[in-house]
Amino acid sequence: MIKLLQLAFEGLLIGGILLMIYSQLVRPLVRKTPVFPMFRRHKNLERKIEGVNEKLEEKNLERDLQGKKKKLSN
Repeated sequence: MIKLLQLAFEGLLIGGILLMIYSQLVRPLVRKTPVFPMFRRHKNLERKIEGVNEKLEEKNLERDLQGKKKKLSN
């Protein structure tokens, strides 16, 4: 029983390593993109930009709401 679990674990580990090699080395080399994309800052920067854009949009909406409230009270 323990041998079966060990064999299954080794199979999963080897499969995971092969998947990482494919996704981080082989596919980027075939597509002619930078290798090891998971270590790139690009995605983190995109998320930060999205967050800032959301905050700016909220601020604009709040400003519009305040202006409309002023018009309504006049």
